[in-house]
Amino acid sequence: MSRVYLDTNIFVYAFEGNPSFGPQAKAILQRVQSKDHLLFGSLITLSELLVLPIREGNSSYVASLKHFFRSAGITLVRYTHESADIYAELRAIQRIKPLDAYHLASAAVAGIDTFVTNDIKLTKLSVAGIGSIEGLDTQL
Repeated sequence: MSRVYLDTNIFVYAFEGNPSFGPQAKAILQRVQSKDHLLFGSLITLSELLVLPIREGNSSYVASLKHFFRSAGITLVRYTHESADIYAELRAIQRIKPLDAYHLASAAVAGIDTFVTNDIKLTKLSVAGIGSIEGLDTQL
């Protein structure tokens, strides 16, 4: 089974119906859930997704998101001391944004085969512990 970590932007595009990237993001999410893949993500992702529906008072959508992250076969990766070390190295050497470093460090510690993002800068990186970093055009 392939271990696939989806960056926050993939979930945001899929769930919020982004007109430019939503269809591709939904397709990736569906492929990961329907094939021989294990889906990984972060509680930070859920936190980001909850902002808009909470702001808008959409409690049914809040409940729906929470349900998905509890029951959709997604493993939420814990942030550890080892993650913190990798995070610091990524920030110091690669000079990437804090949230990107958080996700990549978490994925590296989890031994992820494929990290999927729409951030082109990240697809150019090589991070020990992550097999590959792919964009929205990945065929998984």
